[in-house]
Amino acid sequence: MIDVAMAVNIDDKSVFIAKRSDSDDMGGYWEFPGGKVEPKENPSKCLEREMKEEFGLKVQVGLFLGETIFPYKNKTVRLLAYRTTWKRGKEKSFVHQSSKWISLSEMKKYKFCPADDPIVNYIVDVYK
Repeated sequence: MIDVAMAVNIDDKSVFIAKRSDSDDMGGYWEFPGGKVEPKENPSKCLEREMKEEFGLKVQVGLFLGETIFPYKNKTVRLLAYRTTWKRGKEKSFVHQSSKWISLSEMKKYKFCPADDPIVNYIVDVYK
């Protein structure tokens, strides 16, 4: 199983999402940014590293929101969702096709990676 930490940036009823590159697995799907937790790395450090590498942002990792386990064809992924707050930086997308802030009410209009769907539902229910 692959552990993946995901950053859920919610600010004033908006949430930050990113669109996966077409050349990646699940290309073209939207997701909460993050990445694989490396050996001997905790999820908080992973999110700090990934947000800097992928977007040039410094974040503070906060509340653990939950996890979801999803079996894809060739791997099983455990997503660990954390509420994060941006501390510094202006977003630049180094890895994703695009990224943007959307309102919580718009979340159901986007095609998220299947593993992200339970977290999307949770966020819509809790932060509406």
